Amino acid sequence: MKEHGLVIETDETTARVVFSKNANCARCNACSMGEGKNMIAEVDNSIKAEKGDHVTVEVNDRQALKASLFAFGLPIVALVLGVIVFSSLAQHIGLGDSSGTVGGIAGIVFLLLAFVGAHRYDGYLRAGNRHRSKIIQTLKT
Repeated sequence: MKEHGLVIETDETTARVVFSKNANCARCNACSMGEGKNMIAEVDNSIKAEKGDHVTVEVNDRQALKASLFAFGLPIVALVLGVIVFSSLAQHIGLGDSSGTVGGIAGIVFLLLAFVGAHRYDGYLRAGNRHRSKIIQTLKT
């Protein structure tokens, strides 16, 4: 997928690009952290675009889907599994009245651990420039 955006900041190898949300964004919402009409992404800047340049950015659809599933799916699965497994375990060891509480606390702990794991994995990917979107051309304005 190719998106068009405006470079707002650069360093030696990367650029921060602001994009207007389009119809695909309305269906996906993976990047919509706010209610604004724009989103910002850090992308590879191997063509040395400069601040203020309008650019075309190539986004790997498959990697974007994997990232969304990892960022949103893993924590939900961790929460549900934590609740189910630890509620059952609590009942089996004789904490029948408190099994819901034990399961709920365990689910929240697993949810938090999944978020921490996702954040660390994101840092690992960023450090190695793995699967990063990249600027493929600057546009004439």
